[in-house]
Amino acid sequence: MQLAQDNRRRVDFEFTLALNNATGKYFICQEVIDNCKDLIQNVWYWRAPLKRLPPRLIARILGRLALIEVNFRVRSRFGRFLPLVRLKRPLVFTDPRETLLYDLKGNDVVLCHDMGPLTHAELYDPLTRLTYETAFDKIKKAKPFMVFVSQSSQKSFAALYGKDYPLMTVIYPPLRLGVAGGAEEPIKDAPRRFLLSVGAVGWRKNYLRSLEAFTKSKLGDEGFQYVICGGPEPGFEAVAEAAARTPNVITTGYVSDSQLRWLYAQASGFVLPSLLEGFGLPAAEAISRGLVPLLSTGSALHEVAGDSAILADPLDVDAIAEGMRRLAHMDEGERRKRLQDLQKSVSRFSREQAMAAWRSTLQAALAA
Repeated sequence: MQLAQDNRRRVDFEFTLALNNATGKYFICQEVIDNCKDLIQNVWYWRAPLKRLPPRLIARILGRLALIEVNFRVRSRFGRFLPLVRLKRPLVFTDPRETLLYDLKGNDVVLCHDMGPLTHAELYDPLTRLTYETAFDKIKKAKPFMVFVSQSSQKSFAALYGKDYPLMTVIYPPLRLGVAGGAEEPIKDAPRRFLLSVGAVGWRKNYLRSLEAFTKSKLGDEGFQYVICGGPEPGFEAVAEAAARTPNVITTGYVSDSQLRWLYAQASGFVLPSLLEGFGLPAAEAISRGLVPLLSTGSALHEVAGDSAILADPLDVDAIAEGMRRLAHMDEGERRKRLQDLQKSVSRFSREQAMAAWRSTLQAALAA
């Protein structure tokens, strides 16, 4: 009897996102799972409730099957006849896309990272836009609990789908413990002086303009290099080609935490004038590691860092180039003052605050 009662006091967690994702979204959600185990009964990877993320090959297969099902439901007129998964417990969705696989309930919880496929459709393929339009239409009808990673994402959602939900809250992601401290390992062909970008490589992070701006800055003539660190996302091929033909640019792909710590420790500044961010975890991590960032003005990144970052219009290559030069040549007095203000801003993103907010949200879903 006690076991049955305990099970009713727990939620299920939908983590199909983890099967093909090693970006900030994955780390945010894994942190919640690790710290709220007593409130979580099952973690679902597509149709499989598992104790942990499956091995890479199995994860890729499950992730592919999930994508096939989602695409069929969205594109085919017969998709609506596929049975939905129905769970009695409240279900926490780590991405709105997976709501298309389930019978969405009013006491479920949906985590929304950003509204990019709708607000910046040009950065995504048409099927991605259609998928998220369908998912958000379903969310609007079901009225679940909504959690956002930034006020920017919350405002974008509310502008399109209103505010009539039992919960609409912002829970800022905590900084990852993996980069907080530990051994440092230089990357291959480690540069001496460089600016650093960290984040998935594609259109969204605005790397094509950043590469053009680095050339315009002429910092390469002064011995600086530009290091871009991250895995591929849509637009990767164009960025990779541009990086290959730009002198003094190093692309690393994924790096280990020890290599990332070395990059943060050695860089002269952090560069991310992104076109779209839900939160911008790498920028917050860079600040916590003592780097002044160059960020896009008026964005979620600006929200994260505050006004003491170097801010630039992400569509203005000359402004980005000038921001790079300011980072490279900033005197220690200005750097120290900016970092004091920046680190006050990112102190909001503590693990304790984030997990307390998540526990409160899960308990509210259970009470509902």
